[in-house]
Amino acid sequence: MRLLRIHQAVLVTSLLLVGGFQLLNVQDSEAAVSQFSITLGSNSVSIQVGPNQSARASLKGEITIHRFVPGVSRYLVYLYLEGDPPITGLVNPMIMEFTPGGARTLNFTVSIRAPIFTPHTDGVRNLPYTARVKGNWFSIPQGPAGSGEVPTESIMVNIEPYYYFTMNPDPPFKRVWPGATTSFEVEIYNQGNTYDTVYVEVDNEEVWADRGWAFEIPVPRVDVAPREYKSVEVIVHCPQNLVLWENSFVGISLLGYSERALYLHQNVEYHMSLYFQMWGFYLPEVAWAVVFALVFLLIFTLHRHGYLKRMKRGIQRRRAARKERKKRAPARPTEAMKSSLFEEPAGGPPPPI
Repeated sequence: MRLLRIHQAVLVTSLLLVGGFQLLNVQDSEAAVSQFSITLGSNSVSIQVGPNQSARASLKGEITIHRFVPGVSRYLVYLYLEGDPPITGLVNPMIMEFTPGGARTLNFTVSIRAPIFTPHTDGVRNLPYTARVKGNWFSIPQGPAGSGEVPTESIMVNIEPYYYFTMNPDPPFKRVWPGATTSFEVEIYNQGNTYDTVYVEVDNEEVWADRGWAFEIPVPRVDVAPREYKSVEVIVHCPQNLVLWENSFVGISLLGYSERALYLHQNVEYHMSLYFQMWGFYLPEVAWAVVFALVFLLIFTLHRHGYLKRMKRGIQRRRAARKERKKRAPARPTEAMKSSLFEEPAGGPPPPI
């Protein structure tokens, strides 16, 4: 009988210990559960910015309160957005209020802003930016545990590629002779937010070729980093036609386009013109050959008919006559003769008359 009572006492003690441990575990699990939780409509957004404009993206979210502590009349929650530079943004509304008799879930909107020239994030060169929705809560009146932090929710911010570039010639104007060859340096500036490949060509080159023009672009394709300058040389061969005299202005259009944008089915182009003045004359090689042949024929004809000999004898006679005139002309007074005219005679001055 005594052993039975001891056994019952041990059993009751064991049950009490197990129940106590279970009660403690339940209380600990309730304490581990956060007072609030945030749910976002999406955990990633995509933004496209331009060279002269910023861009924004927004998404919906909600915050839920899970339990009310007895004696608390209301809870105030303050939410804000923290992003990797240069990403900024805000949460609207920033402050929300929960009451025991009110709604357990409230909605808010997250606005994310990317400034001008934000680099493209492709996951290779640049990883996506991260924006975090954070917050703090306060209970009124405040008790021993009257404040805390709201669990953070992260948002991946992807910046879409934006392709845009400009082209400028250096120099913008040249003066050339007809039939000559000249060159221009075209400067390309990438104003997009990602790496680009620009291809340069002469617009309507077939039409200019029919008029006798020829063009060369040794390196028509260049890779340009964001906000980087690259140069392309354009060589222009003017028409080699017979021109006695010309003074005119010519403008040739160049076309540049983004190959990477074209791959994404986007049409990104830039048009510009090269200007120069055609000034002077030009004789082709055949014309020079004809001129030399005519001059040679003229000399041969004059020599054959004795004109060259007569011209030579005439030149010799004129030279001989010029020498004869010089001999007959009175001699010019020398310096010694000039000084002797002003010297007094050796016997002194003549007596006065």
